[in-house]
Amino acid sequence: MPLARAQIRQPAGPLTVLADYLAAPGPVPAEGVAMVSQLLTDAAGPLHRQASAENLGDLIATATGALTR
Repeated sequence: MPLARAQIRQPAGPLTVLADYLAAPGPVPAEGVAMVSQLLTDAAGPLHRQASAENLGDLIATATGALTR
């Protein structure tokens, strides 16, 4: 699936933080992993579609929050 690169540039820092939480040693909350999985695989979502109604920054923040619980 192609990426909406213009949309990804702005939240690049938060995406890096999200990736760091996923790559850290030890277990991570399943809810956060599910959110990230949905973000990555939803072809109609803001990661892949410029015209998505969802806000990529908000979804990243929500998933990051779920990973830090």
